[in-house]
Amino acid sequence: MNIGQILLWLCLLSSVLASISGVLGLKRADWARVGRFSSVAVSSLSSSALVVLVLAFLRDDFSLRYVALHSCYDLPSVYKLTAVWAGQEGSLLFWLWVLSAFSTTFLLRNRDRLSDGALPVLSLVQTFFCLLVLRSSPFPKLPFVPEDGRGLNPLLKSPWMVLHPPALYVGYIGFTVPFALSLAGVASGDVGWMGRSKRWSLFSWTFLTLGILTGMKWSYVVLGWGGYWAWDPVENASLMPWLTATAFLHSPPRRMSWSFFLVVITFELTIFGTFLARSGFVSSVHAFSRSPLGYYFLAFIVLSGGSAGWVGFRGRRKERSGGGTMFLGGLVSCALCLVTFFGTIFPAVSELLSGRRMVLGPGFFNTIFAPSGLFVFFLFGICRSAKGLKSPIPLGLSVLSLYLMLRLGARGLYPISAALFGGFALGNILLQVHRSLRSSDFGRLGGDLVHLGMIIFTFGVYCSSLGTEENVEDVGLGDDFRFGGYNFTLEGFSPEPKRGAMLLRAKLRVKEGREEFTLSPGMEFYRGGETLHKVEVRSGLLKDLHVAMTDVSRDAASFYLKVIPGTSFIWSGGYLVLAGALVSLIRRKDAAFR
Repeated sequence: MNIGQILLWLCLLSSVLASISGVLGLKRADWARVGRFSSVAVSSLSSSALVVLVLAFLRDDFSLRYVALHSCYDLPSVYKLTAVWAGQEGSLLFWLWVLSAFSTTFLLRNRDRLSDGALPVLSLVQTFFCLLVLRSSPFPKLPFVPEDGRGLNPLLKSPWMVLHPPALYVGYIGFTVPFALSLAGVASGDVGWMGRSKRWSLFSWTFLTLGILTGMKWSYVVLGWGGYWAWDPVENASLMPWLTATAFLHSPPRRMSWSFFLVVITFELTIFGTFLARSGFVSSVHAFSRSPLGYYFLAFIVLSGGSAGWVGFRGRRKERSGGGTMFLGGLVSCALCLVTFFGTIFPAVSELLSGRRMVLGPGFFNTIFAPSGLFVFFLFGICRSAKGLKSPIPLGLSVLSLYLMLRLGARGLYPISAALFGGFALGNILLQVHRSLRSSDFGRLGGDLVHLGMIIFTFGVYCSSLGTEENVEDVGLGDDFRFGGYNFTLEGFSPEPKRGAMLLRAKLRVKEGREEFTLSPGMEFYRGGETLHKVEVRSGLLKDLHVAMTDVSRDAASFYLKVIPGTSFIWSGGYLVLAGALVSLIRRKDAAFR
């Protein structure tokens, strides 16, 4: 047994002690202190285990099976760090480390009865993940030391994958604290749980948003299909808790039972998303290989969800209605989550019931989400329409948005309605941003920036999904062709030898009006038979040109080309959402982790 494995066993023992002490601490304060100390020990031990694994990657210690499977000598150091969570075993250890860090931060900053009630919940969740890491440990050694490792999956050698998994994990894991607070608060009758939960949820929501955006960008520039969202099951798994967390952040203070439900369902959806990625229940480019760990996650969802339901039923209280549009928006978010959940599990359920695997494609989801987006625009528009109608800005932006939509080539009811409603909502939010700046109300400014970014983001989604052009061209060396308003000439190929692979790039001269530029899409061929497409994207304000080389011979090549309008609005809107969330977090920095 090596040092890493010993640290994991000590982690489990400390976590079990924290769980038992936490339960006893509900009656005696001295036991709560023991539980806090044990939780700090879990954090220290899991940090040490993670450091051991990181050093094994940086030192190319291929005696560890996990390192040999996911790294090699010539892998750059930044990707050796990425390789730590590239496989199931390392990602679970990373999950345990982040969870213990969050638990320790919360428990050290809070020493009251509410945090004492949250301690056993946090410790029990930690114990579950300690068991998983021991069940699927990254520390087993090989019976021999190979000369070199297998290397990192080529798809993961991207700067976006340095950010995407850890951001997504932090977003997922952070919702454990609101879950523990909600159980402790409802069980004890302490209504202060809701304010604290919202602060933690905002932090987690911000990182979950970052994880989703970086995953979209990775899909857009790496996978080679010219899109950013495919309604893949694991993509959907990240969207569902994002929707319910958004509903919770907008939940009215009077609706405590509704808020409790949203916190619990958000936490359970993060575990469900982890189950989807690790069980083989669904087929996804984002998923790990099939594993028996899926059954552990299902059992945990049943136990934790059932326990939360029992606590919620016993702690229910009569409450007044209220919330208006915020409550209505939350209902819409939950309805979209339910649709996403149904569409995600439908293939597996249909196979179980009928023996045939039937898939609900993007058309199913788009049919539901397209009109729902218009309704969200409508809600944004009417929230402050009384003041907005006194200004020409909302109506002017409606006209401008419609002009942009028509200029991008979109036609039909949805894009035109999105332009009109979205422009009006954008104008109202801009007026509110102006008022917040004039009054120095930076607390409200963060939320306004988030809403502004969401409108711009959604407008870009409508543009890109309803006005896309695509084609496949077979081109000989020196030949010209025209597509999407661009003139292309294939001028040649340039090989770039790499260790264990050969990168072959094409040289495409492209003209659009008076502008001329060169694109170099390529294909990377690996010894194991894998082929990776090196995509070239020419980004503009109103449209992107996406080019991928799909096949090549000595004097010819095939190219997949796509002109995608409006993607600049998606990325700029997403970055604005993150900026607004950060403003809100900084504004609340003194209370962010309480």
